[in-house]
Amino acid sequence: MTETESAASAVNHLVTVVIPCVEVDPLTARCVHDCATLFPGVEVLVFSDIPDDGGRVAGMRGVRVAVTGKVTIAKKRNMGAAASSRPYLGFIDSDAYPTEGWVANAVDVLEREADVWAVGGPNLSPMDRPAGERYVGLALKSLLVSGKWIYRKRIEPARLVDDLPSCNLIVRRDQYMTLGGMDEALITGEDMEFCARLRAAGGAILYTPNVLVFHKARDLKNFITQRLTYGTSVPRLVHRRRDFDFLVLCLPAAFVAFIATGPIGTFCPTYGLFWLSVMAVYAITVGLEAVRHAERAEDIPGVILALAVGNLMPGVGTWARLFGFFRDPSNIYRNDR
Repeated sequence: MTETESAASAVNHLVTVVIPCVEVDPLTARCVHDCATLFPGVEVLVFSDIPDDGGRVAGMRGVRVAVTGKVTIAKKRNMGAAASSRPYLGFIDSDAYPTEGWVANAVDVLEREADVWAVGGPNLSPMDRPAGERYVGLALKSLLVSGKWIYRKRIEPARLVDDLPSCNLIVRRDQYMTLGGMDEALITGEDMEFCARLRAAGGAILYTPNVLVFHKARDLKNFITQRLTYGTSVPRLVHRRRDFDFLVLCLPAAFVAFIATGPIGTFCPTYGLFWLSVMAVYAITVGLEAVRHAERAEDIPGVILALAVGNLMPGVGTWARLFGFFRDPSNIYRNDR
């Protein structure tokens, strides 16, 4: 073992990796396997709704599986933090897998920078996936879908950011526990809400490109459900944190409301012309973004659809929640698909 490998192994013993899942499926098994083999010495805690009857991760060294029943992903992450006695927590999704250096590079930052309370990096979509997943992965590279958080889908220089997703987030356990962990009532957006509290408490969040995971994109059907469910969490997030970052989340709802005003043009031609002009600009923008991000010409129609879904469905979900629908989005949404 080289000196570098020995140092990395010592770091691994400081980290608990928490992997929430609905079931231990092949994607979960890959995530667990890669964490256990790339970082020997880490503690890997898997929290699953149901038992691992297939034995996909049974017997892996340093791996424990706990059956939780149907609870939120935030609850599972908090359970992992409570079950750990190690100083660092590595959060990753069950449909993601880490790259070499994920643990060591993150811990190096946290050891050196006392003001940095959380560190993460890009979560890139693998492009060797079925067409629908590829379309979604390409759409996620667009500002129309990822907005100001687009750095999560790109390799960019290290810098402080407002928040990072919990599919790729490493934190100090004591600070995580002091902050009360993640909001277990939230179906989605729990990581954003947690990061807001972390920053309010005086901590910094660092994005660095060498803390990298690959995160499977959903197919188009499940992407619709995910974005719709994401929108249902917006009213609660905005109520909790009334700042600009959270108000940005309201923009899809505002645009969906604008689209719904189209019939006004029947009675007011001036407004109708304005509405048509805005919609034309939107359609052209979506088309240009699809051309810019598509890897080949035949992908363009699928990417256009994924862009529209990613851009509009959160707004539909927000309005649905405000009108009393989807009060329990867990009935239609699985966070591993």
